[in-house]
Amino acid sequence: MLTFLIITAIFYLFFSSKRKKKEKSKSSYYNKRYSSSYDNESFISAIMLLTAAMMRADGVAKKSELYVVKTFLLANFGENETIKALQILKDYLNRNIFNNEIVNVCGLIRSRTNYRTRIIIFNYLCQVAKADGIVAGSESDLLNLIGRYFGISTNHQQETENNVFFRQETNLYEHYKTLGINEKATNEEIKKAFRDKAKQWHPDKFSIKSEQERKNATIMFQKINNAYTAICEKREIK
Repeated sequence: MLTFLIITAIFYLFFSSKRKKKEKSKSSYYNKRYSSSYDNESFISAIMLLTAAMMRADGVAKKSELYVVKTFLLANFGENETIKALQILKDYLNRNIFNNEIVNVCGLIRSRTNYRTRIIIFNYLCQVAKADGIVAGSESDLLNLIGRYFGISTNHQQETENNVFFRQETNLYEHYKTLGINEKATNEEIKKAFRDKAKQWHPDKFSIKSEQERKNATIMFQKINNAYTAICEKREIK
């Protein structure tokens, strides 16, 4: 199952922006609280460029990969931003993406995020690569390129890839348990449980804690996203 990050943590750390009013759309807690229209567009564009590059790395973008991206976007940015992001992704998929663009985006992300956040982004891209069940050599090469320009150590790259590519599947009961709900929960209750758990275990809340506590928070944050993604795929929640 795929982790989506995930990435609510990334959004806050990527740009330091003013708090805006909550939108009526069901966007995530972090998107509501920390984004501005300009920063949000820039952030999504950067992530979509890397996503498109990963989707095309093996020669063709697949529906399974697109499903992963859509689920992630809806969970973290809401319906309105998802529509915009998918258009950005479509534009990238319809043209060549050159290595210098990837390197430049990686450099930008590296300059605006901390090490732990870049590992989370790298983890997300691993999920995209694994979406069709097979990680091609070209996808592995691209992950190595991104990891290098993210400044992620070889050991951490390998550890992240192993966790995504070779981990054992968890049954749905455990995923529901991770979110603190049961299998009878409605789709709206599942979304709320995900937002609440993501807020509780957001790595930023542990920034002044010990290294072990920060590591545990990151692991739990990823586990929460894994659980939400798995449940969404099973229920076809969009």
